[in-house]
Amino acid sequence: MLIQSLHLNGYGRTPGRGQAAYATIEGIVAEARRVPANSPHVAHPIEPNLVYGVDPIEVGEQAVALSLQAKDRTGRKLRSNGIVLLAGVVSYPMPISCMGEFVSDYDAYHLWRGMVVDWLKLEHGDRLKSIVEHVDEDMLHLHFFSLPILSVDNRLDFAGAHPGRCALNDAVDRGVCKAAQQAAYTQAMIDYQDRFHSQVSALFGHERLGPRRRRIERERHKVIRQAEKDISRLRAELELEYWATVSENEADQRSRHVSKRDFIAVAAEEQQKLQAEIARLKNLLNEHGIDDRPDSASIPQPQTWPDVDEDWDPGASSLPGYH
Repeated sequence: MLIQSLHLNGYGRTPGRGQAAYATIEGIVAEARRVPANSPHVAHPIEPNLVYGVDPIEVGEQAVALSLQAKDRTGRKLRSNGIVLLAGVVSYPMPISCMGEFVSDYDAYHLWRGMVVDWLKLEHGDRLKSIVEHVDEDMLHLHFFSLPILSVDNRLDFAGAHPGRCALNDAVDRGVCKAAQQAAYTQAMIDYQDRFHSQVSALFGHERLGPRRRRIERERHKVIRQAEKDISRLRAELELEYWATVSENEADQRSRHVSKRDFIAVAAEEQQKLQAEIARLKNLLNEHGIDDRPDSASIPQPQTWPDVDEDWDPGASSLPGYH
């Protein structure tokens, strides 16, 4: 399955909250231009192909100048991390390593690239400033850059530069709630992706969306959870039945599959239970005035557990006191 890949982000002079240090106007255009210090993720950088417009470095300089002139909606100077440069990436959804299996692979790519350039020019108009092609990573892809313009009050107008930000600013100006503002942004970006798919990707058989997480309705989910509980209960019952009282021979056979230390531990626990029961019975006899003490000669000497011998076979010999 080949899935379309189109991303559009915004950058300021300094990184936004939670962004990496390179997520700036200067860092993004330098990476697109393949400036050595800004391309550590590429093993063997290759000079990018300028497909449309001006050099990305020049776009970066224009963006910085805009940032210094622009004001926010309160009339104050735009913050250093305020969004000015809009940078996008469109990737051809077939690894370079797979291309060439058919003689038409590169012809299809070149046709796709031409249609993408035409679509970006139509979509962004004169706000589109540059498109460069990268051929030195896993996927062939295009970087494109657009800039907003300054309105009469020196506010940034994102119409044509970034559909989501344009819709967001419009929603803020209308005074709608935060949720409605976010919804306006999201819907504008969905429409942007849909337009790209219908006008470019679909013509090459590329899917709009990848596999989504399988959704299970509530009732079916409850049935599955109950089935899991039933399976656990049945497993416990089988375990109990398996380890119920069995014949001596069968117990010996099963004990061969148990470690020697565990075997002794279980036997010792059983002996403690028996001793506790004997003590209880003795106390009961004493309460009724019955002396249960035997003659000293008949008192058996205490027995100790042997050290665990790695050659000892629990299924072939008896433990002390168990005959």
